[in-house]
Amino acid sequence: MKIYEKDIDDITIDDINRLIGNKTVDENNYLEYKSEMSGEKETNNILRTICGFANNNGGLFIYGLTEENGVPKHATGVALKTDWDTKKLGYYNLISEKIEPKINIDIGRIPIPDSEKNIILFKVPVCMNYPYRVNNKNFKDFFKRQDGQTVSVPYMELKDIFKNKEKQFEKIDEMHNIRLNKISSTYSESEFNVVFHSIPLYYNNIDLDIESVRKYCHYNRTGRYLPNVSGIINATDYSTEQIFRNGICEMIQFCDSETEITSFPVFENLFKKFITDSIELYNHEELFQPIVFFVSYVNISKFKNQKQNRLIDLINNDKNIISNKIVIYDYNEEIDAHKILAPIFNHFGYYI
Repeated sequence: MKIYEKDIDDITIDDINRLIGNKTVDENNYLEYKSEMSGEKETNNILRTICGFANNNGGLFIYGLTEENGVPKHATGVALKTDWDTKKLGYYNLISEKIEPKINIDIGRIPIPDSEKNIILFKVPVCMNYPYRVNNKNFKDFFKRQDGQTVSVPYMELKDIFKNKEKQFEKIDEMHNIRLNKISSTYSESEFNVVFHSIPLYYNNIDLDIESVRKYCHYNRTGRYLPNVSGIINATDYSTEQIFRNGICEMIQFCDSETEITSFPVFENLFKKFITDSIELYNHEELFQPIVFFVSYVNISKFKNQKQNRLIDLINNDKNIISNKIVIYDYNEEIDAHKILAPIFNHFGYYI
């Protein structure tokens, strides 16, 4: 395992010593070495490097290691002028205040034997809410890693990042509508359906190891997850859950004509569980990217409810679908499932 793939708590002084003089671990897009700095130079280098990793695919910044032509030479360390907890908090506050949007990173230290100095580690995970920018008093700029160096992102490339990201969201909406129309026509003879989706932003570049996913579900969920052409499926008399090879998760709840407003809290709880299950699966498969969550009611004209807003149903008669969504960028973000469902509840004449 490469050093930048390790958890920060698992990196030891032996790992650092193995880097010394090793030309196979020179600086690259995931690894950066810096000797001790002070003042503004230290601040600027930390911010630039972390921002650069965040706009790529993460990486490890080892601070307190001299290098020559990118190859580590000596573990000279960094002197702490205060206790470690205070120093670490200072680093966290610096990164939180000067890099936008906010990112979560790990910071650790390795004491150098027979010395009062330490190796400082900054581990940047794969970040989702890119592009990131340093917003410091001396400079405001976007950075990326390129050929083992931290460089500014050219304007046209930055413009393309925003444009491509927006196009990808549009592509997801289009694909989602096609899928809902297919579900609507497939189950047109039955009653209405409640459908949940979780869609990774770059689903079109994902190819899951379905056997790994199946084993994960077998040990962590209830039900029979069986392989099919699209991925794996767990079907019951009341619902169908499909995990596609491209990372999209789908759950269809089949509802009979007697289902009334009392079912709304049930669907809300099911959606909360769906969100939790999806995020845990993505974490297991290391799919760290923005996720779009949808909740949809399909064939709504068959929903039995005396207070239903018939005017809205007539206006949307060609679709017979009502849907809402939310995008999350941080898997630790708390999602309010009730807020997502509220517009749908209100459609049927209930203010929740």
